[in-house]
Amino acid sequence: MNVPRVPLALLSLVVAAVGLSVWVGLVHAPLPGDVWLARRTQSIGGLDTLAEAVNRAGDLRWLPGGAFFAFWVWRERRGHPWRPAVLGFALLLLQSGSQLLKEAIDSPRPTAGYGLVIDRLRGDPGFPSGHVYGDVLTYGALALLAPCVLPRAPAVAIRLAAAAVILPAGWARVYVGAHWPSDVVGGYLWGALALATVAMLAARLLRSRLVAPDARMSADTPRAIDESIDRAAVVRIQPSPPAEDNEA
Repeated sequence: MNVPRVPLALLSLVVAAVGLSVWVGLVHAPLPGDVWLARRTQSIGGLDTLAEAVNRAGDLRWLPGGAFFAFWVWRERRGHPWRPAVLGFALLLLQSGSQLLKEAIDSPRPTAGYGLVIDRLRGDPGFPSGHVYGDVLTYGALALLAPCVLPRAPAVAIRLAAAAVILPAGWARVYVGAHWPSDVVGGYLWGALALATVAMLAARLLRSRLVAPDARMSADTPRAIDESIDRAAVVRIQPSPPAEDNEA
């Protein structure tokens, strides 16, 4: 039996996220290798400005996210504005996922007692990293949905900007002493699951068409798709010409 690739990848992601969460919940951080990797990460100096910029982009992720969905709703004002509104609301609800996991798992953050530099004290638990989770979810959603709304050039720019925040987000949290490496891995895993939820909802709302960067989805696109399907489903039966009797 052939298992579809996408469901298998999603199942693997679920198993990895749940498995790591159970492990951290049972033993609490730091996990084996956390202290060593955190110290090595902080041993490379001179990157404070970069780490601050990446972390700041995570703090302000609601700005580009809100602007994107507000523009999308406005753009669809004569078509289906409820679609981007529903997606934006779902994205907002999913933002709380990391905090719920933090409270349930209750794993401690790094401290100076492990020989680490801690930029400031934080009172909430560490696993999973809320910054990484939120960056993957929010900026990942913008990268996923931008081709549905914008022309190729700005859509590609958004995807590059999203990658520039998501990829170093985990490193930046460890660099400033906010999280253990296992915390940021959990943030990436759970953030990817939340993003997959948005992707599945978007596929349903947008007729399963997350278009390529060189395409645009206008307010009339879903209707045009429906009409095309309807036309294809109509079978026109042409009457056959009467048969002529052939006399021998």
